[in-house]
Amino acid sequence: IEMTPEEIEAVFREYNDAVIRGVPIEAALAERMRDATLGLDGYTRELKTSLGRLKTAGVALAQSFIDGQQGASIYNKTIESGADSLGTFLQKFGPLGKAIGTVVSMGGKLISEVNQQTDALFESYQRLSSFGAGITTGIDGVMALSQQAGYTVGELAKFTSVLESSSGHLAMMGGTVEQGTREFTSLVNSVSDQREMWRRMGLDVDQQNEAYAGFVRIMSLSGRMQRMTDTDRAASSQAYLENLVTLGKLTGQTVGELQTQREALMAQQRFASVQRELARKAQAAENAGDDAAAARYRNQMEQNFQLINAVPEELRTGVADLMTGFVGTSQSALQVYRGLPGMARMIMNQNFEYSEVIATGEVEASKRLDAFGRTLGGIGAFDEVFGPLIGFVKLESAAARAAFDERKRAAEAEKNYQRALTGATADQAKLREQQLLTTQNIQGLVGVLRGPVTASMRMLATITGEATTALGNLAGTNQRGAAPGPGATAPATTPATAPGAAPAATTVITLPAAASQPATPTPATTTPAPAGPAPAAAGPARAQRRSTAGTTAPAASAPTVNMSTADLPQMAQGGIVSGPTSGYQTMLDG
Repeated sequence: IEMTPEEIEAVFREYNDAVIRGVPIEAALAERMRDATLGLDGYTRELKTSLGRLKTAGVALAQSFIDGQQGASIYNKTIESGADSLGTFLQKFGPLGKAIGTVVSMGGKLISEVNQQTDALFESYQRLSSFGAGITTGIDGVMALSQQAGYTVGELAKFTSVLESSSGHLAMMGGTVEQGTREFTSLVNSVSDQREMWRRMGLDVDQQNEAYAGFVRIMSLSGRMQRMTDTDRAASSQAYLENLVTLGKLTGQTVGELQTQREALMAQQRFASVQRELARKAQAAENAGDDAAAARYRNQMEQNFQLINAVPEELRTGVADLMTGFVGTSQSALQVYRGLPGMARMIMNQNFEYSEVIATGEVEASKRLDAFGRTLGGIGAFDEVFGPLIGFVKLESAAARAAFDERKRAAEAEKNYQRALTGATADQAKLREQQLLTTQNIQGLVGVLRGPVTASMRMLATITGEATTALGNLAGTNQRGAAPGPGATAPATTPATAPGAAPAATTVITLPAAASQPATPTPATTTPAPAGPAPAAAGPARAQRRSTAGTTAPAASAPTVNMSTADLPQMAQGGIVSGPTSGYQTMLDG
């Protein structure tokens, strides 16, 4: 915060007063004085805090490497902390510094967002590849397909799960899982204009997509998916979802539960054979130009599903088995035929509206319970003769509330009311659709930087790897039979000195000239070592300054240091460890 001239003057006065009175300057006053010098209140404290965050982030980054974490996001805290620290530091340079600092801080956050997006996309790409849906266009393709399906980057796990649950059927749909994935997302995208309407009816994007995936599975199992055009798929998927929502209102089951029942039925041999035969007849009629017959057969396939979903659970097996047209297919079919003969004949005829079948069954269930419920139920023989008593009770109870046709009309009316809702509910549905679009657009803009930022992260990882390899070479931890990594240099070896041979040569290293004189670089030279034994070194070899006895070096000449090449292996192990940390008095250990 910029300080007023009065605030600055007050700090100066307080500081000068302390100096005049000889009072020790407290840290807080010294900090305020530094702030007043810059005219920015809290600058020193904020800079210290941001540098502290940077240090903490650096330690966390190192720990993430130790823990084996992977991905570009592990750099995020360090990048953001570094950008914030630099942004804070630049504030002292006036309006331009503040502007640049703001850009730097925002840039750090943007890079973090790019890293998070890239990691999420790559993880989704790996998971998709694990079940055959590896997108040949890479993570950019994952992004495009997920957005077509109505997902954001934060929902990639849901997107992947939907595809994984249908991977086998997607292969049937498109030839390969990836091709099927593209066709599936194209289907979902083609009906995206209905998303807001389904939201008003209580289904979020994930529930809608799960329903569409169920549609693909059912159509594939019945042999229809491969023969449908894109237009057919779009229209049929909407009708499929409409039917599930209506049945949910009638039965109290969720859309997911109804889908699960349908898929379980397709796993049953008898029911699957019935549906396949209807699909075959529909295709033959269509090939013959009889569209009305084709539509009738396909409608019957859906009516079979809706009937199974609508009857009580206890009667489903018998009802499904009767669809083959044979009473003797199973004991369950025979029991339903005995107890609900009118309903059974309608089912076997395979030309019905499920609402009519249910209505007939409810009337028959009430009669059968009145005639035999107490006697056969009392001796425990009702189930053996007619099938589960509780199934008949459920049919009768439903009829007691209202006729099935009436209940179905009420469910359809409720669905239509929800579809046409206005006011806050509709506004909330539209709000979520607009937010989805906004998020996808922003993530698309962020995605523009994926390439350059990822390349930078790769360079950063390479530099980090080379640095740690070099440190390992210095410490000797990389000498375990493995070749040195990138950036590593082979350690110097001590040349053996044969008996009687001259001592190793001494390398003269030129140091910079004094700051007050322009330095003239002098190349390193090698001079013979002085005769006689070299002085024994106590501990690590130390660089010794050569003194030129009897001569005066010119002002512009650079001081030099003698080091024996025999010392180099030991010198490669250390660093500056003693003496001042700057200037010519520094003692170099190693």
